[in-house]
Amino acid sequence: MIIAPRRCSNKAFGTCSRSLRSVVFFIVVLFVLLSVSTACSNEPSMFPDVLDPSESDDTSIPVTSTAPSIDSVAPERIRLAAPMTHDTALALSQLYTAKKQNLLGVGVTGQTVSLDFLQTVEPEFSVELLTTSETGADLASYKAWIDSGTIPDIVMTDAMSELIREGFLLSLDDLLAANPLLSPAVVYPDMFLRCSYSGNQYGVPYAASVSVLFVNHEVLDLAGVSLPYEADLDALLQASEKIYLLNDPDDETASYVVPFLSGSAFIPYLPASFDPSVGYLAEKDGRIDLSSEGFRETALYMRKFDPAFFAEWMSGEDRISYFGTLDPILSKRVGIWVGQSDEVVRWSNYMPYTLGVVQMPSVKPGLLSPPALTVFPLSISSGSEHPEAAVDFAAFIALDTDAILLRRRLEKHEGFIPVVKSPEVWDRTFADSVYCGSLYKLKDIIDTAYFTPFGCDPEYYGQTQVFLNQYAAELMDPETDIDALIASMGEDGF
Repeated sequence: MIIAPRRCSNKAFGTCSRSLRSVVFFIVVLFVLLSVSTACSNEPSMFPDVLDPSESDDTSIPVTSTAPSIDSVAPERIRLAAPMTHDTALALSQLYTAKKQNLLGVGVTGQTVSLDFLQTVEPEFSVELLTTSETGADLASYKAWIDSGTIPDIVMTDAMSELIREGFLLSLDDLLAANPLLSPAVVYPDMFLRCSYSGNQYGVPYAASVSVLFVNHEVLDLAGVSLPYEADLDALLQASEKIYLLNDPDDETASYVVPFLSGSAFIPYLPASFDPSVGYLAEKDGRIDLSSEGFRETALYMRKFDPAFFAEWMSGEDRISYFGTLDPILSKRVGIWVGQSDEVVRWSNYMPYTLGVVQMPSVKPGLLSPPALTVFPLSISSGSEHPEAAVDFAAFIALDTDAILLRRRLEKHEGFIPVVKSPEVWDRTFADSVYCGSLYKLKDIIDTAYFTPFGCDPEYYGQTQVFLNQYAAELMDPETDIDALIASMGEDGF
């Protein structure tokens, strides 16, 4: 049944006409009101805007944030600053595209994928590489890129906090929100959190190094000393005594050796050996915990060493007499020194056959001590024109298992431990290790790790440097009353 539209009869025409005029008038009035409302919305309001608490005016730290765009356009190029070759950067971009387009065969990984196949993949964007040191770019390098107009989209850095303070890095809180690679099943959560600053996330962990003792086996062998990786406090003390006995009291300058480069360099790490509940230099809640048993035990232990065991306490005249103008380590007259595992390439260049790596000493023989880690992030420049694409690619090359396997396959960077939990990544990282193979043992105790303040916590690091400059000598002096000294430290604000 078709229903025809109702028509007004002549009798009712007057009534319908009046109704029609009313409707037209209502529409005209509504249009006028809408027009006025639109115009008024462009005028300043007489009522103040309500400030959102998250937008509070804090000018001490410039936080630059960009929310991800839903319809972002893929960039033609991403500029990457990291310690790799151009060929590796290209291969990573090809692997990134291949995985996004499901081009890899079943069971193919970054370790097994054909490099010839990757060369046939047209990447979504080109990668312009700015090569950095093994630990990334510092503030001076970044400023040089600004001056040359070559600011990277992605930068590996060992000076994250400095770059943040200058406003050079982007807060990634929104950009990383939905990235599956940030699952606690993939990345170590504490390493991820180490790439944050003042409550904002500024990077994803790319690499991590370990604080270690380097040893010159040439010196140790002469002294008849053998230190395993799991060295303990007593073994270190006994080794130092034997090394010092190598010196001829009748002709010291001819073959003078010292057991250690520095004693104060031990002080930040030993408290955690005695008390695993504290961190770097007995850190707890951002301050040096002077009441910690680990702090007190560290001072008592360091007082067991003769001051002559340390090159640190030599006069300038004696240093010239014994070592000339050389760094004491390079003179090959130092047995043991504190360093970071990422320095292994540097030292192996000077002593390729005699360099060794030992843990920070534990309280008992054969026991692994809590490792002190330094995390190096990949961050995104605040000036990046494609932050969404940049952060996605950064997370991929830092945390994707296949990307890491491909990196390890193409380049050897000894001295770093994985930032992800993948057993295959751990195995491949240490498969060809020459000096740092023992760091593989940390895989099973990574949950006991604590973190150094290098690069990401300048306030606490500055506090520790002032503290060591002021108190290291007294802490190691057996003639100084330890309780009175600790009390004076508290009075000085530590």
